[in-house]
Amino acid sequence: MGFTNAVAEAQRRMLAVAGDMFPEKCESYIDDNPIKGAQEKDETEVQPGIRRFVWDHLQDIKDLLRRFLVYNITASGRKSILAVPEVTILGFRCSAYGRKPDPTKTDKISQWPTPLRTTTEVRAFLGVVGFWRIFIKNFVKIVEPIRAMIREEGTMDWTEEREGAVQRLKDILTSETVALYIMDARDNLSGFVEAVALKKKTVRSVADWIEDFYLRHSFVRRFIADNETKFVNQEVLGMLKRLCVPIKLIEPYHPEANAPVERGHRTLKNTIAKLAADHLGNWPRYPKQAVFAENMTPKRTTGCIPAELWYEREIDFPIEALVPTWNRLDDGPQMTTEELIEARCQQILKNEEVMEDIANRVLDSRMRDKARWDQVKNVRKESLQAGEMVLLWNSALESTWSGQLGRRFNGPYRVAKRVGLNTFEMKDLDETGLKGPFSGQRLVRFLSRDPVEQWLQEAKDKETEEPQAKD
Repeated sequence: MGFTNAVAEAQRRMLAVAGDMFPEKCESYIDDNPIKGAQEKDETEVQPGIRRFVWDHLQDIKDLLRRFLVYNITASGRKSILAVPEVTILGFRCSAYGRKPDPTKTDKISQWPTPLRTTTEVRAFLGVVGFWRIFIKNFVKIVEPIRAMIREEGTMDWTEEREGAVQRLKDILTSETVALYIMDARDNLSGFVEAVALKKKTVRSVADWIEDFYLRHSFVRRFIADNETKFVNQEVLGMLKRLCVPIKLIEPYHPEANAPVERGHRTLKNTIAKLAADHLGNWPRYPKQAVFAENMTPKRTTGCIPAELWYEREIDFPIEALVPTWNRLDDGPQMTTEELIEARCQQILKNEEVMEDIANRVLDSRMRDKARWDQVKNVRKESLQAGEMVLLWNSALESTWSGQLGRRFNGPYRVAKRVGLNTFEMKDLDETGLKGPFSGQRLVRFLSRDPVEQWLQEAKDKETEEPQAKD
């Protein structure tokens, strides 16, 4: 068929394979075959633990794979992504509710420098933005001031109108629906946290949020941050200097900041992931709920609610203005102003004693954690053996925050052999080798949730142990 028509011919043949599944159930594009899910999810159980919409989707997958078998087409198991609420295809985040730009692609536009000084820079910007024009209403009208720069009668003068056009395009493509980053600040003692979903991780947006946080909580003594460029820059450091707030910069992964922040960040991220499980692309809607839940949940180390330690007073819920509860101070209408002030002073004195006791408990807990870490460190007690089933940490998900809400591990796989002190070669369950090797720090043992499979594995282990005991 020749190279000229090869792509078109491949597309025609894939559409022939899809047959009547196209376009209602499957829209094939060369070697990508996305299968659509149901927008309205039927929660009726067709079998124990299996809902109708999941069953129907699995039947569509089975139908397409059967067609592949008939036409002698090979599908890669490692590259296949099955039964997920959202997937990235050719730079688009596709779900049951439609498609939108991939944040990792539009982030380049949000960071695009201005002004545009040459025709090459103008054409480059218009080319990148034009790829996403289907998401930009009135695209031609918006880019007209910029497009005029490369016309024969146009000028290269950078005006406010052209700057506004570029900024409007950036705002449209980095709206809340494609928010990419989450930033949080956590109190070192109470564990109180505030977080925000950022459309773009620019120096200005980080500095603005830190300033807003401090102006609302002006009792903060200092900030502790690592040496990332989002903190070590003239914008952030100058703003903190104007506010007379010191900042301590430490090395990345230093326990002073990494332990309390990253551990809590993991909890926050997992909570948001569960809230947005049905539609991961909508995760920016849930940080407020997750932060509220975490700040109102007592911590094991302190035994107190973080919000109460942060504000040094008992927290009154809105409902308590209408319904009396044990949590409220007994400040009935018969109390005089002097009596009310005295009651508040006693409450403050009590809080100071509680805070001192909590500070000692937190210090003791961290010292115990340090001692335990010094003994155990990051060494697996029992080394992995050839043939064991393991899960592999998917480090590719770290590139975007939305991606981090997905499956953190791939697998299960089997350990083929050890090739170093803590390095292994892996193979798929069908004995297909994986391109490696892989560090042991990325591997965790796979424990099946199937009780029958667990029972068979335990019986097999018991049979192997009995002959050794007889010997």
